[in-house]
Amino acid sequence: MKRLYHTTLLVILALCSFALTVQAQKAYVGLEYQLSYNDNWGANRPVILTVYPNSPAAQAGLRGGDIIEAINGRETHTMPEEEMIRLLQGAGGASVDLLVSNFAYHRVERHLKPIAQPADALTERDIAHAFGMYSLEDESDILISYPISSGTEGKTDLINYETFGFVRTNKQYTNRDVLIEQQITEALQAKGLTYDQKNPDLLVDTYYSISENGTYDAAAARRSAVQTSLRIDPKAHKLVELPILPMGSNKSLARFYLKFGITIYSGVNEHKMLWTSEAEELLSDDYTLTDYTALTVPVMLLQFPFTRYFNSLVVRFATHRHLSLGINYQANNISTIHSLPLHSPAAEAGL
Repeated sequence: MKRLYHTTLLVILALCSFALTVQAQKAYVGLEYQLSYNDNWGANRPVILTVYPNSPAAQAGLRGGDIIEAINGRETHTMPEEEMIRLLQGAGGASVDLLVSNFAYHRVERHLKPIAQPADALTERDIAHAFGMYSLEDESDILISYPISSGTEGKTDLINYETFGFVRTNKQYTNRDVLIEQQITEALQAKGLTYDQKNPDLLVDTYYSISENGTYDAAAARRSAVQTSLRIDPKAHKLVELPILPMGSNKSLARFYLKFGITIYSGVNEHKMLWTSEAEELLSDDYTLTDYTALTVPVMLLQFPFTRYFNSLVVRFATHRHLSLGINYQANNISTIHSLPLHSPAAEAGL
């Protein structure tokens, strides 16, 4: 039977990341990482940005945000990056032993088994990625820009924080706040934090406003060719068109201004800010705040706890989909089968 692998990825584009799909040695791991120079998360160690579904990294239980503390018993904070790459590839597909940390666990073992591929063969994954099979809907990478700024304060290592709650004093608490808190709770719990309003390690506060633009030029807005932007719907794994002007648009084209921010404080000292993120948007039409935050909160919190972009945020929305028969093709003649992995559909069919 043919198997259809459909993967939709939502990750922050990291300019310094390294995708461990090394064609020269044909060792496939299926993760992207970035060395951290951030005192707040994984300082001087690799932090995993992306784990590709159905990959060896996914099968090993690795997750985005994981700090790789050690590789095969060697601490990574003193290891040259060239050595990290060599070890993570695994010699001849040998298993790699990792120690990783995140909010929910500290220095737990993960056993990574890279896929060793013949150097003169191409997999179906290689071909789909190289040629964009079968269409742009199947194989594409789109960059989405957000006017979101984020930052940290001080050198507090966030790895030892486990629980979170919300700041509710000195503010009017509305149904809108309830919905926004639910959105934030879902995103933070997915990162391994536990909700505890009574005794939280972290206190989350939000602020927001939507106001009319006194300098709005309706005639100019009607003449404008672009009145919308594409944004990511994380739950539906698709792009949606919203009444948000593209970044850099003339402010007179906006009917409304929207501002939304998240600030995270120490639960012990409410005045000690640990992390903050703020979005400022130009709206071409009316749009509810809770609809906006449902799409934007997960994107903002991609920057927590490991902040990489301090000004505008660029998010990569990638789709990789292909039919898999389990065939390795000759690199110099893809009409010829090179080899067949055991138990693949092609092997079971007798090819």
